[in-house]
Amino acid sequence: MKIIDSTKIPDVKIISLPVYKDNRGFFTETFRPEVEDALGVKFLQDNQSASRKYVLRGIHFQWNKPMGKLVRVSHGHGLDVAIDLRKDSATYGQYHAEFLGPDTNNQLWVPAGFGHAFIALEENTHLMYKCTAVHNPKAEAAINPFDKDLNVDWDQVVENIEDIILSDKDRTAGSFADYKLNPKF
Repeated sequence: MKIIDSTKIPDVKIISLPVYKDNRGFFTETFRPEVEDALGVKFLQDNQSASRKYVLRGIHFQWNKPMGKLVRVSHGHGLDVAIDLRKDSATYGQYHAEFLGPDTNNQLWVPAGFGHAFIALEENTHLMYKCTAVHNPKAEAAINPFDKDLNVDWDQVVENIEDIILSDKDRTAGSFADYKLNPKF
């Protein structure tokens, strides 16, 4: 496993996983304790979601016991987005987007204090992620993924924005301007 520091947000990392392919298929390691050591974290919970094509989940964050996420796509393809919500950060309000899937076999490190969003680009896309905190539904919040101030470029993956499938929670989430009035990080 190799940690790559090639994103425009220094705390967001790409973890490159070696893949061993032959005529039977492939094999890869998806986690080693050295990753925790390199990131300076301890993972406490694993999550998985399966999504239809163009399901967009996020922008989500947990403000009490914030969680970092080590994200990968094991089946299908998706675009994963990490948004810096730390008010004192030089990259506050900026985001990094990364295509994830079995062909890239990369993982994205989304640190605590970041919002997280993901859009599935194929039917039955499986997003898997390790978390540094246990989910706390009383401390979760969301920012609208179409917020004009954050300006995430969903058009790069979807021709017609109306094709995107959102939960009611994400559709009615507040703006980044609202978040800036009462930042959580």
